[in-house]
Amino acid sequence: MLAIGAFQSAIRLKPNYGMAYLYLGEAYDNNKQPDLAMAAWKHILAMPTKEKKALTYVGMDFESGKQYDLAIEAYRSALTAGPGEDGDVLDAGFDALMQNSDCYSGLARIYYEQKKYTEIVRLAESAPDEAYIFAHELGSAHVGLDQLAKAATVFEDAVKLDHEKRAESLYDL
Repeated sequence: MLAIGAFQSAIRLKPNYGMAYLYLGEAYDNNKQPDLAMAAWKHILAMPTKEKKALTYVGMDFESGKQYDLAIEAYRSALTAGPGEDGDVLDAGFDALMQNSDCYSGLARIYYEQKKYTEIVRLAESAPDEAYIFAHELGSAHVGLDQLAKAATVFEDAVKLDHEKRAESLYDL
């Protein structure tokens, strides 16, 4: 209960701070108050200022609760959002890359779960530099679409990229 009060106070002081709503929702969820958690999380989607970090994490919360439409909305919003009013300029670039990766892989997992294979392929086409992040879902989508040659290429490229990344990390030591 103490955490809930603290996050409510933070929201009163800074009503456009998405992370406060995220943490308030998580506090409600931990306190077995799912309706209040959902209301706090939905508030993030409705905020006029889109905050990448809050949207990414609330997307994960919606995804884990199988609220796929809300998760998709959060992930898609996060991909175009900025760091928010409290965004740290030094960390913003790295955080944005990590959060984009989380959003793309979250979208791919949801589409795979829903057997929306063409959506995974479209996602890869819209963000070709990010497709390696969800290579398993992309390759499996091609299998589901009976595009076995494309599936084989995706899986082979993923293995090759994995070996290259491992070699780079060993070389950097």
